[in-house]
Amino acid sequence: MAYVSLEIGHVKYDVKSKHENNRFAFDIRMDIDVNLTERLFEYNLEKDKQRLEQSLEQELQKKCGALIVKIQKHRIDPIGLGVYAKAFHYDQWKKVENDWGRALAEAKIRVMPKVTIKSSGVAK
Repeated sequence: MAYVSLEIGHVKYDVKSKHENNRFAFDIRMDIDVNLTERLFEYNLEKDKQRLEQSLEQELQKKCGALIVKIQKHRIDPIGLGVYAKAFHYDQWKKVENDWGRALAEAKIRVMPKVTIKSSGVAK
């Protein structure tokens, strides 16, 4: 099994919200710069960089998806999507203001990470 340790540097995110078919929808795009700090497999930065970035994106998407499932299951909003709903869809948000947890649990939330490896540091 291949393992990699990384340091997340700069993260830029963009949240787009919609309200359609009586439910909210959020698209969360993340641009993530990472520095590899350790790897337990052979790796050529120039040759395999894109493949490793795609693998990291898939793993992050999987982990973020699991987090979203937990957030919706427990009907909590630790990432502040209610702020976006209120700001951009006030009339629809106002209708569910007192039961935002339920509305969030029914929302469609997609997380789309884009990983860029900035360096492999001293990883060997």
